[in-house]
Amino acid sequence: LKHCCGTRELCPKSPWPRRGTDALSARLLRVSPTLASMVFEKSLTAMVKGIRANRGKESDYINTCVQEIQKEVASKNLQTKSTAVLKLAYLNMIGYDMSWATFSVVEVMSHNKFAIKRPGYLASAICFTETTDVGLLTINLFKKDFGSKSQYESGMAISCLSSICTPQISRDILSDLSSMLSSSRAYLRKKTVLCLYRIFLKDPPALRTCFPRLKERLSDEDQGVLTASVNTFLELARKNARNYLSLVPQLYHILVNTTNNWLSIKLLKLFQLLCPLEPRLPAKLVEPLTNLLNTTKAASVEFEAIRTVLRTLPEGTQLASLAVEKLQVFLNSSDRNLRYLALEVFREALEQPGFRERYPVADLHPKVLCCIEETDPTARMVALRLLDLIVTPSSFADAVKKLMEFSQKSLCADEFHKTILRIGSRDCYALVEDFAWYLLILADISRSLDSEHAGEVAEQFTDIIVRVAGVRPYAVQLALSLLDRDPSAASSATAAEDEDINPSTASLEIAPAMLGACAWVVGEFHRDFEGEAEVCFPKAVKALIAAKSVREMEPAIQTLCIWSAFKVTLGAPEHAPGAAAELQALLLAHLPGFVTSTHPDVSERATLALHLTSGPGGASDPSSLAVGGQLFAEPLLPVAAGTQKAMTIPAGLDLDVPFFAPEEAPVASFAPMRADPTDPYALAATYKDDLGFLAAQEAPHASSSTPSGTEHSSIFYLGGTKDGASGAEGQGVGGSSVAAGAQAAAKLDPLEQMRQKLAAARAGAQAAAK
Repeated sequence: LKHCCGTRELCPKSPWPRRGTDALSARLLRVSPTLASMVFEKSLTAMVKGIRANRGKESDYINTCVQEIQKEVASKNLQTKSTAVLKLAYLNMIGYDMSWATFSVVEVMSHNKFAIKRPGYLASAICFTETTDVGLLTINLFKKDFGSKSQYESGMAISCLSSICTPQISRDILSDLSSMLSSSRAYLRKKTVLCLYRIFLKDPPALRTCFPRLKERLSDEDQGVLTASVNTFLELARKNARNYLSLVPQLYHILVNTTNNWLSIKLLKLFQLLCPLEPRLPAKLVEPLTNLLNTTKAASVEFEAIRTVLRTLPEGTQLASLAVEKLQVFLNSSDRNLRYLALEVFREALEQPGFRERYPVADLHPKVLCCIEETDPTARMVALRLLDLIVTPSSFADAVKKLMEFSQKSLCADEFHKTILRIGSRDCYALVEDFAWYLLILADISRSLDSEHAGEVAEQFTDIIVRVAGVRPYAVQLALSLLDRDPSAASSATAAEDEDINPSTASLEIAPAMLGACAWVVGEFHRDFEGEAEVCFPKAVKALIAAKSVREMEPAIQTLCIWSAFKVTLGAPEHAPGAAAELQALLLAHLPGFVTSTHPDVSERATLALHLTSGPGGASDPSSLAVGGQLFAEPLLPVAAGTQKAMTIPAGLDLDVPFFAPEEAPVASFAPMRADPTDPYALAATYKDDLGFLAAQEAPHASSSTPSGTEHSSIFYLGGTKDGASGAEGQGVGGSSVAAGAQAAAKLDPLEQMRQKLAAARAGAQAAAK
């Protein structure tokens, strides 16, 4: 290099060839191919750094590395091959296949040097499965390494065997492995005991062969081997604990004499599995468990002792009372983990009948409510399940109030709503003392439009109203307040007539399922309205069918609204004769919009209601509505859940056989085209598009009949602003709209009005009682 002139290329006088690195590589290949491969091969560290450096192009870089590894694996140098196998093991962990190099892995495992064979054992433990053909070639390698002078080589072979063991490998290697239980090195005895559990899972008959020697390890002097033996028997007892009852004397001896906290925990877990199978064992454990609860300073051991007492010992003993006191200390701890463990044990204990009466826990209810606010979702779920077990009729209202407050603060309100619904409906609403208050809670929950439990809320709302006749007047009024999109209309009998209010511009604030339930309740129990019938009936019909948002709901909801409005109209001649003509006019005005619906159920139900409303005397004869009054002659009674199953099937009727043979779907002769419903000249390729075209034709007529607040009709005019318009007329309109908005803001929420009404009724009842 002394002849270099400072450029990347060497001088002509230099003895080295030109082109620097490439020429150097060629020179090294001629001198020593092995040395060249060792100098220029890429290590695992370099490959990982290269993957991180090629951000966004990792796949291309890894494919290049795989091609290099394929050449390195074919090398005769085992050092190079070992490095290649190590890189393949890394790539396999991030999702790349290395099954094509399994034979090379076995070759690396067969080397005598520990540093070279170690990547081979690691790669085989990662990628070998029961279907790997070359796995049988490792049997002799395991046997050879079991007899190695280095305990680390033997331990590496044992660890790899536990990962790739198959029934055939376990049968061939079991005798050599069981002999290592008597090894003079505790390191190997410990690894062998742990490996045998994986052998027993693959080859269960091997347990009978190794059980005597494995049982001897319970007397091992080394704490590591003893702990591994107890842990192996614990995992085996989880499969079938009855096979290990003969070990109780040795296990009891270890529990009494050990000072190892980890070993004590494993022994207590094992006794929890054995005590139900041996009635005399719980009484024998009273003394060691009492010593552990009074002397141990480890919270983990104390917790496991508490759980052992509550799971195994008879109820009503002094030791059980001590365990409950210790558990209450865990519940009051500042450590979140300890509080979670205490909640979990309390939940398990309270599921036992009579536990709460025998062991009353002070301040359990407030503590559980505090734990519900935990940020940890697992602790919160356990606290919610525990609240379900400890709530009583007297504390139910306070618990629901807290849960509703938490749901408004939390992002996951469904957990709290689910708990309220589960507790409230338990034992046919046994905890609910005030059904009107509970209906208000259901109405609050229904305002979560994206709730997963909207269907259950609607079901409970309907179920309570059907079952509890005394709450129906209040419930029907509540349902009407939820259906009414204009809160200010609830305070005036003629608000919809005297004020220029367009109900189609309002938006629904409750879940669609709850909307259907409210519609059904208003239609079925319209005779139970608390207010004046001539006011409530028109308001109900307008809320059910006059709003444009109803037509955007699901077909089932639209059908309920149509039929409920029709039932209210049919009941008008008896309960609100003065409003019969108005109700008939409302139906005749709004039902044609549902008749043109693209949904068959909605269209058919609207058509039927429209014809029945017109009657034989025509639309001008309100007396024709009295014919339908017989539909409500008998009250609707709840039906038991198993009534349908109690029905006897007539002879000769097979419910599994369809009434009609299914028809094959017709094959379309041309691809369907989506017609534009706003274009009267577009092709309507389907029946649904044809109905959409009819609905589009109805839209201009409806819009033309609605008075506009501005003279501009261009689609480019930005109308509807509240900032005012130019001119005296614009200022007048803006001023009136601002005044109307301020007046509407002063009105209370519909649910708040119902709460005030309920509170006033309670106060009146208390005053009458005094």
